[in-house]
Amino acid sequence: MFRKTCENVIDHGARVVCQVLLPRGSVPVAASSPSSSTTTGTTLNSSSGQPSSAPRLPPQQTETLFRESCTREFRNVIGKIKLYLDFSVGGGGAGIGTRGVLVRRVRERVVEGYREFLDAVGQSQVVKKEEEEGNEFMGVDVLGRMLSEIVEEAEGGTGYS
Repeated sequence: MFRKTCENVIDHGARVVCQVLLPRGSVPVAASSPSSSTTTGTTLNSSSGQPSSAPRLPPQQTETLFRESCTREFRNVIGKIKLYLDFSVGGGGAGIGTRGVLVRRVRERVVEGYREFLDAVGQSQVVKKEEEEGNEFMGVDVLGRMLSEIVEEAEGGTGYS
């Protein structure tokens, strides 16, 4: 039961942050299939359950919205996890271990969702590159560092990214 609850928290957190990466009118497979291990990738049309051909925003605009979502929504997800898993859970600060695992897994899923977005828009070469001058998309390493900084800020320096 506890494991399933943790998986639901991870799925929900990653879905909230990555929602802007999906075509409009679609839901991630993970939202409709609890056994799915990824957050994005194949999407389903929310009304028919068929693969979606819904229109996407231009990739650059989507990427900009995703950065904003990471800053706002990832921080909110961390706050919600902190709310329920206080340092006092289990005595002696045991809550930070579970909390750290949950935050780390949400972070990993967000990075994976962004990697899949880059593949979908034909920018997979950015996956292995740092942010370069003239490149419109951030690399996944840059995203990982950005999310780690958000964790550090949200945790007041106790980060476990």
